[in-house]
This record gives sequence, C-alpha cells and structure tokens, in this order.
Amino acid sequence: RVLSPAEQFEAQKKLAQERGRQRAFEREAKRKAELEIAAEKKKQDEAARVESDKKEAVVRAAEEERRKVAADVEKTRQEEEHARRVQEDVERAFLEEQLAQERAVHMEEAMRLCQDCEAAIDKKQFSNATSIMAAALQAFGKAGLDEDERELQTRGIRHSIAQRQAEHLKALREEEERLRKLQADKVNRDHDKASQKVVQQQLAAELEIRNLWFRAAAEGKNKKLEGFLEKQSIGDADVRDEQGAGALHLAAAAGHKKCVRALLRA
Repeated sequence: RVLSPAEQFEAQKKLAQERGRQRAFEREAKRKAELEIAAEKKKQDEAARVESDKKEAVVRAAEEERRKVAADVEKTRQEEEHARRVQEDVERAFLEEQLAQERAVHMEEAMRLCQDCEAAIDKKQFSNATSIMAAALQAFGKAGLDEDERELQTRGIRHSIAQRQAEHLKALREEEERLRKLQADKVNRDHDKASQKVVQQQLAAELEIRNLWFRAAAEGKNKKLEGFLEKQSIGDADVRDEQGAGALHLAAAAGHKKCVRALLRA
C-alpha cells in the first residue's frame, strides 16, 4: 500500500528519531569506551607510577645501604689508621725513651772514663790515659754528642795529657842525660878492666880449645876433630903446642889414621 504524505512524514520522523537515538547510543557507547580507556590508562599509569616508585625506593635503599657500607668501611679504615698511628707513636716514644736511657748510660760511662783518664794522668800512665780518652770519645759519641761537642767535653783533659806528658818526657830526658853521664863515667872506669878480662877470657878459651884439639888428635877422636873443623872452633888446624908439635904430628905418632886423613883434608 502507498503511504500517504502524512504517514510518510510520520515514518520519516520516526526514522529520524530512531537514527537520533542510535547516534545518541553510539555517542554514549563511545563516551563510555573513552571513559573506560581513560580509566584503564589512568590505572596503568598509576600502576607504572607505583612500580617506578618501588624501583626508586629499591634504588634509594640500595644506594643508602651502599653509602652506609662505604661509611662503615671508611670509619673502620680511619679507626685502623688512628690505631696504627697511636701504635707508631707509642713505639716511637718507647724507642726515644730507650734511646734516652742508653744515651744517659753512655754519658755516665764517658764521664767515668774521663775521671779514670785524669787518675791515669796523675799516675803518669799516659799511654793508658790516651786509650781511656779514646774510649771516652766513643762513649760521648754513643751518648749523642757530635764531633764539636765531644771536642769541647774532652779538650781540657787532652790538653792536660799533652802538657803532663811533655813535662814527664822532659824530666825523663833530663834524668836519662844524668844517668848517661854517670854511665859514661862508669863505663870509662870499667872499660880497661873489662877489656883486660875479655882478653884473658879469650886467651883462656883459645887455650882450652887448643888443648881439646890436641887431646882429640892424640886420642884418635876423629869425629871430635871434624866437629871442631865444621864449627870452625879452631882458627888454625896447623897450630902447634909448646913443643912445636901439631895435631897431625900427634895423630900420626899415635897411629890414628882416620884423624890423620881428617887433618890432611883440613
């Protein structure tokens, strides 16, 4: 059936209303979808922000823990360094105290040696005093005194040693000169007596050797004759006795052939 214009208008109107409702529904659905998407995006953003905050919190906690560990390590290092320095100070103080005590002992020893040196000077034991002074100088050096200080400490004693030694040597030379003069006088007095005595002793010795030489030849003691000859005890193998006979004559007269041969070889 063909619709009338009024029906057509009414149908178009209904269609337009239906289309309007459809568009409104679509708009509402779209708006709801956009709201859901926005809500989901907001939810995701919130979750991401929460996760990021958690990560940042973990990082901050780790960094804080790292800083704490580093601070503890640094504190421990500083405490160890402080303890090491304290220990070094204690050891240094102990060594300095020990060194001071040793130096005091060496100083006391040096002063005692100086007194011993003066005592040796008084006894005129100058060689001993010089040795003691050398030991005192070493003791002063061990006590921490430098060369100039050691020189100053011992100057008086060394000067005293030199002066007293010079005086002693002068006195010795004077005494030696006096004794030399006395000895020269005594030597001059005793010289003639000594010369005479020596000459007499030499003559007696030569006579004794000559008698032994003749006796050995007469008794056939060829070994003894050879001993005289080797030691050159007899000056002249052809020496003669008071009767003009020599050792060769005496040995030949007694028939001692070995002695004769030994004398002929001489």
